[in-house]
Amino acid sequence: MNHVSFLNGSGQSIQAFLTYTFEGGRAMAVFDCEVDLSINWDISRITVFHNSTEITILTGRENLIKNDGQIGKQLLEITAERLKDLLCINLSLEDRMQIDRLAQKNIAQQASPKSLQEQSSYSVIVKYKHIRYQVNFSKQKNSSDIDMVWDISYLRRISLLPEREN
Repeated sequence: MNHVSFLNGSGQSIQAFLTYTFEGGRAMAVFDCEVDLSINWDISRITVFHNSTEITILTGRENLIKNDGQIGKQLLEITAERLKDLLCINLSLEDRMQIDRLAQKNIAQQASPKSLQEQSSYSVIVKYKHIRYQVNFSKQKNSSDIDMVWDISYLRRISLLPEREN
């Protein structure tokens, strides 16, 4: 659990304990706020729900906090990286394999065999289901210059929400 703070609409600091979970196809960041009635903040819990298509921020009373408002922007900034990691961890095996194939294809198109022989790791960005992922590969120790074998060492979601096609 992390101790965090953010500002309410009046610019006063709200203290909270932040936990992350994943449930039913969505990642959640849960802010358990230290209630302080002296600054007119009686909401004790805020949850940032994120699935593959939207982000929703609700108070413990089910009131919606707008993503583009002052509080919403702060909460997204605090939680964005970890929510992206959670959504990557919970990708299905089929989705991971598809991202792996796209990344391998991307490497083959971008890098020369000579440059790959000289490297022990390589990073590419791929777009899968309108979401960008950074994929880092590490060369297996038993790889030869002729037969290079690469494994995903790191997979990270870059875009928090799906990107629209132009």
